[in-house]
Amino acid sequence: MNAYEVFYYVKLHSDVKFVLVGDYKQLGGIERPRPKSDNTVSELFDKVHQLKPSDFDNKHIFTRVNLSYTNEKRKQINEIMMQRDKLKKKKMIKLEANKDDPNSQQVLLMVGTPVIAHRNYKSLKIVNCATYSVRKIEPLIVLEDTLTKETIEINEEQFQLYFRVNYCSTVHKMQGDSIQEPFTIHEWNRMEDDMRYTAISRTTEKEYINVLDDGIKHKVTKDTDFDRMKQKKKREQDLKDELKRKRIEAVRVINYIVRKGCSDDFSLKHTIVKRQELLERLGIPDGVVPRGYEIHHIKPRSQHVTDDDFKNINAHWNLRLISRKENNESGQKLQSS
Repeated sequence: MNAYEVFYYVKLHSDVKFVLVGDYKQLGGIERPRPKSDNTVSELFDKVHQLKPSDFDNKHIFTRVNLSYTNEKRKQINEIMMQRDKLKKKKMIKLEANKDDPNSQQVLLMVGTPVIAHRNYKSLKIVNCATYSVRKIEPLIVLEDTLTKETIEINEEQFQLYFRVNYCSTVHKMQGDSIQEPFTIHEWNRMEDDMRYTAISRTTEKEYINVLDDGIKHKVTKDTDFDRMKQKKKREQDLKDELKRKRIEAVRVINYIVRKGCSDDFSLKHTIVKRQELLERLGIPDGVVPRGYEIHHIKPRSQHVTDDDFKNINAHWNLRLISRKENNESGQKLQSS
């Protein structure tokens, strides 16, 4: 257990307060001890005022840890990252921003979403700047402390009061943290030397550091994995739209055949069965549709319906005779199925 973990644990379980003096080159506040660097990161400290984004390799196209200068950039990057994760995971909850907090934002919470506390709450043992990961989102939100592995349960209102999504944090919020994975520093040219120093000294590995001056958006759009997910999502939606169109058209044609007494040739052309066989399959062998009733689809039997399949109602369509009243009451559900 290092010094920071000792202080953290004592603060979490007692009323003891600490006043610590740290590295004078950093921003004001408490600095968490980190291992000594064996590579060139320490060589950057004395020339931080000369460093430019091009002085770093910037070879990591996409990072899940980001540092920013302003809260506006923090919120922008968090929004992009939440939308990215939304493509991967189906189950999530949306929480509206806390209108009394200008630094709050609308969030999408999923299992695995990183979060950070932004104020203390003793009764729940929440410590400002402690980091957590979402473990459950229903019925209550369960957060696991990344350091102690202890869990807490909170409701949606408490989340927006005490926590923020933590794909990106300001450098002020992250000082004292050690980062042991690739990360990106945004708004570099807006930072003073002490903030730059604090940002790059979060790690002992220079190769982890990516530096940008103008945000993350172009990095995310270059991420091929992200592009593939967007394309897959679009294909799935296009398939649903096409399937819905075919269902609506199939039901319209079948109702026309049943009610208008069309010829067998017309029925064979559009359903591959004669009209009488179609009526028997629908459970109306006498051909009389009761007043107030109509043919309606329930759901397709296949998610991949070709033009030939479209005609084969017996193999690919689940149809039944239902009242218009029942149809109106459950129409939304039926159309979305």
